[in-house]
Amino acid sequence: MALGNIKLFQEQLNTIIKTLSNRDHYGFTEKHFQVITLSLLSFAEFYFIDSQPELNNKYPDILLIRRDEKVPTNYLFELKWLKQKDNYSKAKKRRIRAD
Repeated sequence: MALGNIKLFQEQLNTIIKTLSNRDHYGFTEKHFQVITLSLLSFAEFYFIDSQPELNNKYPDILLIRRDEKVPTNYLFELKWLKQKDNYSKAKKRRIRAD
């Protein structure tokens, strides 16, 4: 991620989510997903990690601020956990990208 490529992080997160059983998913909420994500990110030595910081009266789920100017990108995560009944196509259209 420090080089601006989040693909490996996405793969690691997907692997963990796929490892969970149906019983693990019972009662699973966005908070559970956030804790898993924070756990993975805790190994990111190049970033200061902040969970739900207040920014202009808004609270992003996770904020990563680079520790070194050599790291090109900061990240702000707004996580969404879709249940099976949710419409993925609609949610995907509504997502926000900060390009």
